[in-house]
Amino acid sequence: MIKIELASENTLRKALDGSMSEFLCTPFFSRDGLRLVEQHLAKPSQVDIVLRANIYDWVTGYGDLTEMRGFLEGLRESNVVPSLFIVSNLHAKIYVGVTKKRAYFGSANLSAAAFQSNVEIMTFTDGADSDPIIEVVDQIKANALAVSFENFNAMIDVTKDTVVRAARTQKQSFESDPDFDVAVQLFSTELQKHVIRRKRATKTSKSAVLPDEYGDYTPLPAPWPTIVEFLTYCGEVKSSVAREIVDRFEGKNNLQGHIKHIFYGCLFFFFEHPSYIESIPHDLAKRDHVNWADEPWLAHWKSYLSRHKGEFYKNIAFSYHSLITYLPASLGGVQVTGGASSGNFKKILPLLARMLRDRIK
Repeated sequence: MIKIELASENTLRKALDGSMSEFLCTPFFSRDGLRLVEQHLAKPSQVDIVLRANIYDWVTGYGDLTEMRGFLEGLRESNVVPSLFIVSNLHAKIYVGVTKKRAYFGSANLSAAAFQSNVEIMTFTDGADSDPIIEVVDQIKANALAVSFENFNAMIDVTKDTVVRAARTQKQSFESDPDFDVAVQLFSTELQKHVIRRKRATKTSKSAVLPDEYGDYTPLPAPWPTIVEFLTYCGEVKSSVAREIVDRFEGKNNLQGHIKHIFYGCLFFFFEHPSYIESIPHDLAKRDHVNWADEPWLAHWKSYLSRHKGEFYKNIAFSYHSLITYLPASLGGVQVTGGASSGNFKKILPLLARMLRDRIK
């Protein structure tokens, strides 16, 4: 059976009730949404939960990780085994009673408002009609970062104080908030302690910058630059855009971390997609409003971020999780308010492409 309807608490209950294994996938959640599950749905023996688990969502109130920790603790106290997965660019909302083969998916995040008052469109499937969405669920888990309850606790404990301080600023954008930047770095560093790092595929080019098998950044013979070389190049370019990149890295608005992560993210993107060294638009920094849908490279950029989202390179302290945190949704990131770091991205991407073109020549 397939049914399309406005989000309904009753249908959510029907999807999950009585199933011994359940799956909850939501980027955003609230205390009342978690209470909705606790109070109204029968306890299974296993619950798999997929989250963005993002510092930005935590600071802005879209996903308080201390509330999620309490929810997980409650499951464990009820002899339910929870498994937690993190997908940093998650936007899907899926609720599945796996053993009952019932699924509910659509636009509703896990909040009481989504299922009780908002206008949300959801699809309910039952029996064999649920097989395709259960297959998608398996794909999501296979590509996610599995995090134990103990490790999740550790990530919360090292960041909760800075998150509370950052939340008190009540800023529309946290781009220039040093507390927020500290929280991002702490969370990402703790997360990466528990991630199995994938080795980046070796290219045939004689000139390469490759993370090695331990997840480190290994500069091989040019033309691929280090960040110091890039900043030196920016200092030599006679443009206000290049000068601003240097200023920001040196401390303007506390943006050193943003510049570093965007630089390495763009560098490795060009390494995997060298054709864009020639074709990236030169004037991105001058465009106040870029119609990203018209940029042919954007789909490759988003796919690249998704593919490497769990990677971390220790000796340069570069984390894709941090990069995704800093970027807006239009660029494959998570921030939805303020300018995020799109301005820095639009400056660095074409400048780096120009530097690489100069080196190749």
